[in-house]
Amino acid sequence: MIGNTHDFDKRLEFLTALLTPSPSGKPRSLKEVCKQVGLPHKTGEEWKRRLRTEPKEFLNIVDGPPDEVIRKLLSDNAALRKQLSDADDFERVLKIRLEDIVSPLKTNPALYRKPERKKRGADSLVAMVDVSDIHIGSLVDAKDSLGLSEYSVDVFHSRLERWENSLLEVVEKVRSFATVDRLIVNAMGDWLDSFGVFAGQAYEQDLDPERQVMVAVTKLGASLERICREFSEVTIYGVPGNHGPHGRRSQAGRKFKTDRIVYWFIIDHMLRDVPNLHRSPLADGLKPYAVFPQNETNQQIHCIIHGDQVRGWMSLPYYGSGRAAGRVMGLLGRSDLVALHIGHHHQLANISGGVTDIIHNGSWVGGSTYSINDLFLSDIAKQQMMFIDEQLGIVMQHPLLLSDPVRLVVDTNGELVPEGTRGVNG
Repeated sequence: MIGNTHDFDKRLEFLTALLTPSPSGKPRSLKEVCKQVGLPHKTGEEWKRRLRTEPKEFLNIVDGPPDEVIRKLLSDNAALRKQLSDADDFERVLKIRLEDIVSPLKTNPALYRKPERKKRGADSLVAMVDVSDIHIGSLVDAKDSLGLSEYSVDVFHSRLERWENSLLEVVEKVRSFATVDRLIVNAMGDWLDSFGVFAGQAYEQDLDPERQVMVAVTKLGASLERICREFSEVTIYGVPGNHGPHGRRSQAGRKFKTDRIVYWFIIDHMLRDVPNLHRSPLADGLKPYAVFPQNETNQQIHCIIHGDQVRGWMSLPYYGSGRAAGRVMGLLGRSDLVALHIGHHHQLANISGGVTDIIHNGSWVGGSTYSINDLFLSDIAKQQMMFIDEQLGIVMQHPLLLSDPVRLVVDTNGELVPEGTRGVNG
């Protein structure tokens, strides 16, 4: 737990100063840091050594209450969040803090058993769901979007509940005529809104980057754990999104992405005691896999990408996605690519390309301030779900609706407002 408050503040001030670059952009020397903090140089050397070898013990946050730790680290030390510019430091410090958030949430390993389901039909289908563009931390104010869209962390919580319930309801309906014991989750990136992606992004967010990670790990992890209980076998494949990098690509490269931290904590920590979960490492840009690897004549090859690699025309990505499917087939040397799953564009659509189906996923946000006011595009929040037969491929698709359509009507002042708004004619 957090010990002496003054001592803790001093150590955190030392950490902040150590991670804050000098005006020239170069790392500060230990001498400069000690002078700024008012610390003897010998003590500074010892603190820096402990920070490298035993960071959690140094900050005295082992076994501390999560709320107290979060409040102290995030609320009272806002400067630290803004000044973490080095990718390695950001990842290391964030993992330290997440350990203290996740550890108290872990209970004794749950005893899972394979569901004893009566086979209700001759067919056996594999359920598959695309999960992308959640953008936890993004803020869309209804007043800035003609009332057509609204998004915040509270809206995310309600849509997560709706997503989980809808997924299980659809599966249960399909089980009335077929056996569905396997689930494949395509994690296709942009689970966080992250930061440093575009100018002014901070003004369109209601969560700082660290809180975004914590919400994703705890809430998505818990939801996926509950879903795993309903299937005999669950496999998660993942790729990072373009909202994941910390800083510019030239600074951090493709290897450091906040999506990686979320994926790692959910798979290796929150879900590590789930025996029916098959873990696949997060890919770098594209992830091909076989749905039925044991079937030598019809393995059903699918591939997932985030989609920022696909260029559109007039904000429509369909021409570019066809070209992308051709390039992926050439890259893999497989002409039997059944489906290419694409996120990023926030527009749910299916394109039949002969052998290969191109499946565009929607988003959890719906319309953003930018898409509505600049591109004149909006959509309700929804995600793709489908069912796959070993011989016939994709035999059924059902979008999971996470929000309801908004109907604009005329109010007493002659303005278009969402139906149900006070002061509407009729």
